[in-house]
Amino acid sequence: DEQPFKRWFVKIRKEIVSLGNTEIVPHGHHNHISPEEWDRMIDEEDVVILDTRNDYETEIGVFEGAIDPKIKKFQEFPEYVAKSNIPKDKKVLMYCTGGIRCEKASLEMERQGYTNVYQLDGGILRYMKERPDHKWKGECFVFDHRVAVNKDLKPSERYGLCPHCGDPGDQNICCKHCQKDGVMCIKCQEAMDHETCSKNCAYQHNLRLQKQVLV
Repeated sequence: DEQPFKRWFVKIRKEIVSLGNTEIVPHGHHNHISPEEWDRMIDEEDVVILDTRNDYETEIGVFEGAIDPKIKKFQEFPEYVAKSNIPKDKKVLMYCTGGIRCEKASLEMERQGYTNVYQLDGGILRYMKERPDHKWKGECFVFDHRVAVNKDLKPSERYGLCPHCGDPGDQNICCKHCQKDGVMCIKCQEAMDHETCSKNCAYQHNLRLQKQVLV
């Protein structure tokens, strides 16, 4: 009931989600399975569960037993598949946030010789809506100001966007420059010598430290 995006505009793109291959064009529903059928297949059949999302998304939530490709961007997915040890005749259940990436990922796997590929219809978001207390663990990253949603599809109370890298972060900090409360991801917190709530504060704090050294 709430508009999640502050601005709305249209851009013409060669690909909606870029896989790096414009020849892969989804046509309608392709081996979609419902959340209920998803759980049944996991419980009763010999399957591989494959996450098609980026590493910063998988860090905050996954399905139990899923393979994490640890890709930085979706364009790396074809290379991951080519190097993976997943048998070509194995039944693969793949998922993403809302199902869009899987439309292309499933076709890419079939292009590489996989014959038994299924995708979660509606993605994680539909699954959480229909089966919130089943096999999903953690929260789901979303591409708007909410950053992530919990199993009840409510905006995350744990994660915010790290101002330094843009990944979800849950490390609460007090900015060394402006003394305001903020949030960082643990990677940036460990990599930086100080905790700051923005890139500007990081720059100003470093500048102040440099001046102190010169005095």
